[in-house]
Amino acid sequence: MPTEAIRVVGLVWTFLSFMVTLVSIFSFVRPSWVVNTTDLTTLGLFSFCLRSDHLTDAPSVVCGIYGGNFNFSHLPSTTWQVTCILCACACGLLLMTTIMAVSTFLVRPGFRRKLTLGAGYIQIMAVFLLVIGYSIFPAGLDSSFVQYYCPGSQKYRTGVCTVGWEYIIGVTGAALGLFCPFLAYHADTIRPREPEVT
Repeated sequence: MPTEAIRVVGLVWTFLSFMVTLVSIFSFVRPSWVVNTTDLTTLGLFSFCLRSDHLTDAPSVVCGIYGGNFNFSHLPSTTWQVTCILCACACGLLLMTTIMAVSTFLVRPGFRRKLTLGAGYIQIMAVFLLVIGYSIFPAGLDSSFVQYYCPGSQKYRTGVCTVGWEYIIGVTGAALGLFCPFLAYHADTIRPREPEVT
């Protein structure tokens, strides 16, 4: 493989790693995983936004974190607690691999291969955690809290609500994250030694 192609693969891997990390963290912290379009209620993994007609003459939206200062036990269901842990760990791992990907441009070539392979394996774990988290999240739609704001909701059914775009962005980020380990593997293959200029 030509040296220029290897450098391009490394750049693409670094850029994709950064984007997957950014998308995953953005999706994780935003409150629009489940949306009730009739009353502007949005429910996220650990935050929510509710329509508040009684505070002002005009309807407004008030957002908050479950339990005030994020009390983990106040998440709507145990399933969402597990999803929160899985996605938080995955975001941490993805952030670490993004730092590792950027670092590959700063380290000596002998260490670069080990760094890219290590980052690729960590990305496999992170994507696995995201896929599991996003897969089990809808199982928590049967909680009484969610059913109050999304009548008719049950496991893997949103009732009158819809799946929010931030959940879809998170799933898309996890799908794109599947490519990162493959790019990491090819980001720094053994290069032919360049001739010395005398």
